[in-house]
This record gives sequence, structure tokens and C-alpha cells, in this order.
Amino acid sequence: MTIKANDNRDFNESGDRSERNDIDVRAEFAAFGVSRGTLSATEFAELLEKNGARLVGVTGRRHIVPEALTAVESAARTASRALVAAAEEDGRPIYVATGLAIGADQLAAKLVLEARAEAAARNAASPLRLVALLPMSVAEYRRDFSTKPGTGETTSASELNDFNRYLASADLVVEIEPTAANVERTKRGEPLDRTAQYAALGDFLVERSRLLWAFWSGDASNVKPGGTTDVVLRKTRRLAGVGDSENAGSAQIPPTLQNSQNAENVGSVGSAGNVGNAGSVGNIENVGSVGNVDNVGNDALEAITEAICCVATPEVLRFKNPDGTKTRVPESTENAGKLAFWTSSTDAPPKFEEAENVAEPLKRFWKTK
Repeated sequence: MTIKANDNRDFNESGDRSERNDIDVRAEFAAFGVSRGTLSATEFAELLEKNGARLVGVTGRRHIVPEALTAVESAARTASRALVAAAEEDGRPIYVATGLAIGADQLAAKLVLEARAEAAARNAASPLRLVALLPMSVAEYRRDFSTKPGTGETTSASELNDFNRYLASADLVVEIEPTAANVERTKRGEPLDRTAQYAALGDFLVERSRLLWAFWSGDASNVKPGGTTDVVLRKTRRLAGVGDSENAGSAQIPPTLQNSQNAENVGSVGSAGNVGNAGSVGNIENVGSVGNVDNVGNDALEAITEAICCVATPEVLRFKNPDGTKTRVPESTENAGKLAFWTSSTDAPPKFEEAENVAEPLKRFWKTK
């Protein structure tokens, strides 16, 4: 069945798509019946199946500790280049799907475009394809870049401009369909349940990503539906039963990742306990390291079909005080600039290592069938 993409011009305010994919990429999509434009999540899933493409799904923190940003970007670039190297040897493109939210999502998009520019400088084509995987329609999603979700407060114009710029550079734009409940809400003239749409986006990342590229500190104390921690924990559970989504949800994960609490519900900063150590889960030093992946036999490695690559990304946490105000506390930057890579729930929580140590196992994983 041919996928009929909606070839509209709603990618940025001016409709300019001159920065989008080159002729080779257009031909690649055209071969599978896709014109440049917007796909639904269902159509995108069909595209992945039809052309055998493998997906890297991005989930990440929005409010990265400023002092850690350079180190986080450097580690993420190491992971990106490992994927490029694997794809160039493999000969197949890699779809990198990001929601283009501020922070980690846009950083991942930046690195995909950087890889595109580096390939062009060598008169070559980049194997990375930037997919804007949005939790709702473009028009509706733009509201999250004009006002702060749930507050109505106006954001800076630069946030919306950045979103439009990355959107215009995407090779594909994919919109998650409204949930059944949101379809009914729309019929009744009620506003969209945005949390449900973000959760649906998380579902897609968990179920469809061969590699989940997570920008996360490893701290599981703040879990929100569709949020970074939620997506990582669910993907970790899935690793215990890959290919069996029915059983993956009930798979066991380490106790250190089970007793999660929502930081927004902490009574006060004083009662938050180990806020000073946020970013490093209790027994993180005692879990198996990525080095174990190097010792996996070829047959066993072939059987591994999904994994998580985590960039240690400290965030500025917001704790709710008894009087309703919020106190901002930055997570520890100790692991910033490091990576973790795991293919089994028994490897979690992650042990962060120097980024260079993770690059080769990540490359080897991606080249497996």
C-alpha cells in the first residue's frame, strides 16, 4: 500500500523548505511512495517496515544544567559519530526521531544536521535522516513553544524560532495521531489532553526504536507519563522481553529503578533527602559496565535487537514547596560528558563511562542484524 504523505508547506512560518533533504534523500523516500511532507505515526511505522530502516528514538531533558551543556554535547557527538560510522559500513540509512523540544531533543537534531554538513563537505551523503516526531499536529505543537505548557506564560520568541528552523530541516515530519480520548474531547470542543499525547509519543519511542538515545542523568526520582525517565524505564523493561510487548511491560527491573517518586510532589527541598546526589542512582557503581558488551559472543550479539544509549545529562530539578512555590536544584554534573550503553534490564541502572569507551560497542551493536 502506498503511503500518501500530506505534502503541505506548514513546516515554518514562511513555508520555506529550502534547507530540507537533498535530491538523493527525496528519491529514497519516493521509492517507497512517500512525497515530502507530513506522515502520521501509523504511516511512518509502515515506512520503517517497508524499507527495513532502523530507528533511533530520542528522549531527553529540557532544562540541561548550563555548566554541563558543553560536556553533554561532546558525549552526544561521540555517540552520533559512532552511528554514522556503523551506517556507512552497513550501507543503510538511520532514522533519528526527535520531538524537537528545547534542550536534548534539539541538541540531537543539531548533531544530525552537523553530520549532514560533514558528509556534504566530503561530497558524500549522510546516512542519518532527521525525523521530526511530534506529539501532535505541527500547528498545535507550536503552542508549546509560544507558551509554557500548563502555565499560559509566554516563552521567548527564540524558542519558537529554533523549533521552526529545525522543523524546516527535517527529512520527514511525523505527527502522533490523537488518542481515542482526545478524538472525543475534540468532538466535544474540549482542549487537547496534551499529557496523553506526550505519553503516546513515548509509546512510539519505546515500541519502535531499535536504539533509544536518551539524554538522562540516571536519576529515576522524577517520573511523568511520556517523560524521559518514564520512557527509559519502560524501554529497560522491554529489553527483558524484546519482541514480546505483552510480557515486556511486566518484566522485572532493578529495585533501584522501581522505587520512583515524582520530584514535583516532594513536600520540601529539606525533605528531598539526597538532592545533592541527584544524577547518581544508589548502587550505580556496582552494576555491569558497557565493557561486558565486548565480551558477548557473536551469536548472542546477533540476538540483541534493541538497546539504550544514555548521555549523562544533568537537569535543573524543580521541587514544590509547601507554600506552592518551587525551588530549583541542579543535579550533579559529575557524570556529564559520559555515556552508558545497555542491552538488558540486568545492566540497569546505567554505569556511565568515558564516551570513547562506549563508541565501539555502540557501533558493533548497530551493525548487527
